[in-house]
Amino acid sequence: MDGDDSGGEDEWASLRRRFSMEGMDWGDHEPSARTLHVWHWVVDAEANLKAARHINDKLRRQHDEEKGELEAYSSHLRQKFEEKVRALEGEAGQLRGDLEALMAGAGAVATMMQQEGLHDLANSSLGEQIAYLLVERSRLMEELTSARTRPASDREKDLTAQLIKSCTDLELLKRLHQETENQLMEMTDRVRLLEKASHQVELDNETLAYKILIFVEVNRQEQVSAAWMSVHFTLECSGGSHPGAVADTRSQNPYE
Repeated sequence: MDGDDSGGEDEWASLRRRFSMEGMDWGDHEPSARTLHVWHWVVDAEANLKAARHINDKLRRQHDEEKGELEAYSSHLRQKFEEKVRALEGEAGQLRGDLEALMAGAGAVATMMQQEGLHDLANSSLGEQIAYLLVERSRLMEELTSARTRPASDREKDLTAQLIKSCTDLELLKRLHQETENQLMEMTDRVRLLEKASHQVELDNETLAYKILIFVEVNRQEQVSAAWMSVHFTLECSGGSHPGAVADTRSQNPYE
């Protein structure tokens, strides 16, 4: 019983302090007037609590909508990233195939040179091979022109055959050289496109990381704000502050 009396005295003392905080004297009011004032405080606390719940529900709905938008955006970026990765892998495979074909053509030319006894020339660059054949063609053309002024002989026939063969080889090398240059230009353009696509993928990843960071920070602030508001209205309902303290306490929240 003593504990109950002590608790009751504490509550009455708290109620008197509340009247004093509101600028009213406990002894100047009749019990009915005191009851009316307490009732007004309870009604105000309920209204504030209802408003806080409404705000909390609105924030929760807004949070769910933003979370859904972020998840959809993340899924969209992930899909785009996977598509770009597949495209880059396909381009890389095609480039490998072109390079292998180019190397095979160069190997075929080198083999042909070795079969003709031009071992040193077979290991040289394609440009040097073409330059050598141009010199040989000029030499053979001069010999052919000189031979036309003399009766034909076996030597001249051999020279003519060699000239025809050299011209044919030269045309093959010219065509191979042109194809090589075209392939190199195409490969250069593809590499440039791959670098550009890779850079765009990096930018998309940075954008996604920034969005996720913002989402986490907003979510943390909303949780802290909701917890702060719940504590405040608990104190309000228990009579620990006057009705206008909702706006004051909310302005003290460092996360809003």
